[in-house]
Amino acid sequence: DVHPTGAAYEMITHEICRVLLSEKKIQNRNSRIICFGDSITWGIGVEGEGTAARETYPAFLKSKLCSYLF
Repeated sequence: DVHPTGAAYEMITHEICRVLLSEKKIQNRNSRIICFGDSITWGIGVEGEGTAARETYPAFLKSKLCSYLF
């Protein structure tokens, strides 16, 4: 199996946030995103695997969106 690195998760996050914000899918801090349980969401092989912390996609997404919305 091949899985993204922490740096790749950060790049994925950048593109997802760009689209969500430019298309006004996320407008305020009450907006919610659900990350379904696939290998990208899980963070196989990176620090924080299985959580929304450290080098996982959910962690980068939370951090980036919080910086835009707060």
